[in-house]
Amino acid sequence: MPPTVLVRLIALFRQPDHGVDKIVELVRQDPSLTAEVLRHSNGAYFGREEPIVDIFEALTLWGITRY
Repeated sequence: MPPTVLVRLIALFRQPDHGVDKIVELVRQDPSLTAEVLRHSNGAYFGREEPIVDIFEALTLWGITRY
């Protein structure tokens, strides 16, 4: 069974008016998910010089910008 946070995230993404703040709030509730988002955001794909340490910045880097 998937973790509760993931189920809630999927439901949130299905809503046309989901906001990045709500997504950040949910991701922050799951430490392992937060770590994975930050790990991928700081990977070679994005090629950033300064590491991203904020989940909001990481998700906006991924293109999640709806308000």
